[in-house]
Amino acid sequence: MLQAHDRLLVVGITGAGKSYWTKAHVVERSSRLFAWDPHGDYAQASVRTTLVGAAKALPQASRGNFRLSVVEPIGSAAFFDRFESWCDLAMTLERTTLLVEECVAIRSSTSARQKLTLLATQARHRGSPLVMVAQRAVHVHPDARSQISRLVAFRQTHPADVRALSEITGKNAEGVTMLPRHVPWVWSESDTWQK
Repeated sequence: MLQAHDRLLVVGITGAGKSYWTKAHVVERSSRLFAWDPHGDYAQASVRTTLVGAAKALPQASRGNFRLSVVEPIGSAAFFDRFESWCDLAMTLERTTLLVEECVAIRSSTSARQKLTLLATQARHRGSPLVMVAQRAVHVHPDARSQISRLVAFRQTHPADVRALSEITGKNAEGVTMLPRHVPWVWSESDTWQK
C-alpha cells in the first residue's frame, strides 16, 4: 500500500508490464484514485471521465472512496492545458493516490512539467502519494525524478535510461537491460534492489 509521502516511478519499454503492474499494485489497491490516463488503461478499474466530468464529480466524491480516470488523448489540441487543470484539481484532493500515465507526453511543455514537479514536491503535504508511469526514465523531468522514493523498473534498453535509474538509486542499474517481460526490479529509499 502506498503511503502519503511515496513518490513512485514505474518505467519500462512498451510491453514490459508497467501498466499491468500499475493496475494490480496501485489502481486496484487504491480506495481513492485520481488518474491522468491518456489511453484509458485504467478505465476498467475506475470511472472513465473527462476533465469537466471530474471537476463536477470531485466535490461530492472527495468525501468518500472514488476512482476517477481522466482520459485525454495525447496530441489533442488541449492536452497540455487539460493536464495542467488536472494537476490543479489533484492539488485540491487529500489522501488520494494521484496517477500520471505517459509522463513522456508531458515533457515537451514547460508549464506541464512544472505542474508535475509541483505535484511531486507538494502533494504529500495533502497526504496524497504520486505515481508516475513512463516508458523511459530519462523522459521524466529531473526535478520530478529527484523526488522519487520508490522505483519499479521494468526492462529499459537505452543507455540514457539506465544512467537515469542509476542516478535515482545511486546503484548500477545495468541489470534492467536484461529483465524478462513482466519482471520488475524494485528500489526504495531503503537503498536496496529486489528482483
